[in-house]
Amino acid sequence: REGGAQVAPDTDWRTLDTPHFAVTFPAGQEAVARHAAARAEKAYAAFEAVLPRLDQGRIELLLTGDVDLSNGLAAVTPHRRIVVYLRPPVDGFALSHFQDWLDLVITHEVAHVFHLDATSPFGGLLRRVFGRLPAAWPFFPGIGTPGWTIEGLATWYESEFTGVGRAEGTYFEMMLRTAAAEGAFSTLDRASGRSSQWPGGESTYLYGSLFFDHLLETHGSDRMLHFVRAVGRQWIPYRLNAAARSAFGVSFDEAWREWTEAWRGRADARATELEAAGGVTHPERLTDGARLAVHARVSREGAVVYARADGRSDPHLHVLDPSRGESRALARTHGAARFDFGPAGEVVLAQPEFQDPYRIFSDLWRVDAAGTRTRLTSGARLDHPTVSPDGTHIVAVRYQGAESRLVRLPAGGGPDALLGPDADTWAFPAYSPDGRWLAAVRWTGSGADVVVLDAASGAVVVEVTNDRALDLAPAWSPDGGTLLWSSDRSGIPQIVAAAVDPARGRPGPVRSVTRVLSGAGFPAVDPAGGWLYFSHYTAEGWELARIPYRPGSWTPAPALDPRFADGSPFQPVAPADGPVRGYAALPSLRPTFWQPILLPGEGTPDGDLLRPFVGFSTWSTDLVGRHGVLLQGALSLSGNAFNGTLGYTYSGLGNPVLDFRAEQEWNGDGPFLARRDSLSDPERLYIREREQRVSLGATLRHTRWTSSLALGLRAGMVWESRSLLDATFGPARDFALRQPDARLAEGQITLSLSTARRPTVSISTEEGVSAFVLARFRREQALADSLDGRTGFDRSTDEVLAQVRWFESFRGPGFADHVLGVRLAGGAASGPGADALTFEVGGTAGQARRVSGLGVFGGTSTFFPVRGYRSGDRFGRYAWVASGEYRLPLARVNRGLGLLPLHLDALHASLFGDAGNAWGPELGIPGFQRPRERALWSVGVELTAETLWFYNTALGLRTGIAFPGVDVPGGGSPVWYLRVGPSF
Repeated sequence: REGGAQVAPDTDWRTLDTPHFAVTFPAGQEAVARHAAARAEKAYAAFEAVLPRLDQGRIELLLTGDVDLSNGLAAVTPHRRIVVYLRPPVDGFALSHFQDWLDLVITHEVAHVFHLDATSPFGGLLRRVFGRLPAAWPFFPGIGTPGWTIEGLATWYESEFTGVGRAEGTYFEMMLRTAAAEGAFSTLDRASGRSSQWPGGESTYLYGSLFFDHLLETHGSDRMLHFVRAVGRQWIPYRLNAAARSAFGVSFDEAWREWTEAWRGRADARATELEAAGGVTHPERLTDGARLAVHARVSREGAVVYARADGRSDPHLHVLDPSRGESRALARTHGAARFDFGPAGEVVLAQPEFQDPYRIFSDLWRVDAAGTRTRLTSGARLDHPTVSPDGTHIVAVRYQGAESRLVRLPAGGGPDALLGPDADTWAFPAYSPDGRWLAAVRWTGSGADVVVLDAASGAVVVEVTNDRALDLAPAWSPDGGTLLWSSDRSGIPQIVAAAVDPARGRPGPVRSVTRVLSGAGFPAVDPAGGWLYFSHYTAEGWELARIPYRPGSWTPAPALDPRFADGSPFQPVAPADGPVRGYAALPSLRPTFWQPILLPGEGTPDGDLLRPFVGFSTWSTDLVGRHGVLLQGALSLSGNAFNGTLGYTYSGLGNPVLDFRAEQEWNGDGPFLARRDSLSDPERLYIREREQRVSLGATLRHTRWTSSLALGLRAGMVWESRSLLDATFGPARDFALRQPDARLAEGQITLSLSTARRPTVSISTEEGVSAFVLARFRREQALADSLDGRTGFDRSTDEVLAQVRWFESFRGPGFADHVLGVRLAGGAASGPGADALTFEVGGTAGQARRVSGLGVFGGTSTFFPVRGYRSGDRFGRYAWVASGEYRLPLARVNRGLGLLPLHLDALHASLFGDAGNAWGPELGIPGFQRPRERALWSVGVELTAETLWFYNTALGLRTGIAFPGVDVPGGGSPVWYLRVGPSF
């Protein structure tokens, strides 16, 4: 759905052309590209039969191996593009139900392209005029629908056309069944919004796909085409119920209510089945509000270490002492890290990290008991570590192309070597306690199965499972006589186990360990053999739980769920043929749209000094982000002035990024009063100015998971030309400018740093510091020596701006953490051109914007705000401001107005205090005198509503009242305001 992606522009790219796709891939990955191209063409043919057909032109399919995260992205503006990260989704339940994961993700993304590219005849006419303008209705109506329709449609087709995927698997069923059983089933208005409340961003895929499954099973799969057409052909957009009635014969409101009741019935029926089969397992919950508590391991001392991502803070490894009920964070991690214990009790974990601004690779770290981290590998792309019992080696998964392999490396880090099979996809290796065996999960054409390997050679000894169920995360009992894992063979993810022959590694029959109503995964047995720990799914996420470890109470595993009974083999496709060529940027760089623009003119008491400007703008980047172009031009309605911008960015070096910019802008000022002599009446005069600017810039970036550093350099030239006009806007005959033209050199250096972070469940940035310093100069290049340095003639200036923001959070009442925030900013200017209007203090930060069906636009930002005053109540060439805020959550609303395109997620408030001042210069020259006055200050309160407009435009609407503490002309009373965006 998104067009942007983490793609390295400096990679050596190649392109394979097929009838409907241009497949771009890293050099060395031709086999993967041919396989992906074949799957893409297969998906294209399938969608041509069920969704509106695409007009001419290829789809750009980019396969990138630069990120060790599983994802796919699609966009239809300004080009039809698909980006797939070549890393298999082997982490857990959601995406792991696949036979060929590239087939799954490509089918999903091709569905997006067909769906979102559809339009009406009227929209098609507008696209022929304006091109592929990035806008929803009427250009691309599908974009202007709720996320659950967009992602739900693609996720449903992902399963419909592959036979696997999320709509076919058990994970989404588990989530809806649990929500129905625990009274947390989403209403339609909630599903149509956007909220960090669990299940967060997954909600659109979850509810959308299974709701469409219900509708299409009830009314026929051909009705999806009718729905897409009905949305596209609406003359009044956002009427989803009307489109539903047209396509399905029932409104979404009615169908959702029926569907909700059906899921409540299914949850009750499942509970009855489990009771009849031996009773429902009710585990002891050890965490509350963990949201994601997974990958538990138990130390020799009985402490439970697990990965926790509660959304209210950074992800951590947490240590839980079950006997005392005490929990503490051990070490911050980059996501829910997979890890294992070393022989001395240390932890070896895997987590992603930036190698450079574009590449994110997974590597290994060692964490000691104090939480100190030591990096073991760099750029090795290793994950899922397991440490040998003697502590000499680590076996891990290495991401390689579009697959994952088992490798062995020294425990202290070093080169890894392939272990055993060099085919298939692997995850979750686990050493047996005696170090003789390895259990692991292997994906083949039939699905994910647990196998046992010889730890020395890597040879597969036995297949523990061989079916289409999803079998994950194997773990050994302390004596090595039992292997446990999570399996959804019954239709519900449960913990199952099998006895293992220690001599031959061969398992006995599979036994059921848990019978929870929701789902269970990631088992671990404590060294004493008394407790089985696992992740237990609830309506609020995954919590850590335990049950007594009693093998004698386990029952035979149930029969396979009917969806897994089909043993038909996966049908491969022949790789796509055709020549491979070098990557060419120009085809995807070519702009595909133009957008009309209207720029304001300059009105005066005598008429328009500059009439409004009418023109166009366009922009484009090539597929891999190596080149970027911006074009904008607008002509005054009077025909005598032109504003324009040409920008070009080059990222082919990787670091730095280079850019060029050329601009022309017309401005006007006045009226000014002037007299020919002391006896004449004053005349009104105006200045019309043309400014032309050319500049070159370079930006160096240093990026890490929790910090970023950037250095920007820019240099250029400015040409200014002024005309003095009379009240008729003709040339002034009796007056003249002493210096109508100027040529200035300018330069700028910017240094920025940020460690600030905003967790998933938050009301603002919560932790860290962000800061920047900007220094810039201007020097007159064509000035008489006698005027050099003279105020009022020489416009040379030196200027410094700086800002620091600091945030600290703490737990308190409410759905999110409370936050203390501080902002300090200052500026200083010197030189003959630094006048009293260089900086303005006052006003309210944020955007004073208005909202329409075409988007959000207008407004300006304020760098030196002091709430309760007007911008410019203090001005000068020296300025400072300071702000402090206490921010607190009020309510998690997460409600909308039915299917209307408006959703309110949360309300939060802040108490603030602002102060600031500006002054200077203090020169004894009329017009250049700005003495220091009393600093402005104010206090007040704000209320912020986190809203979603038109299904995809998130706005933080901020309203407040400020009480100024200093009387100023025309002010002094409490001030009410409304803004968009944060105060800082």
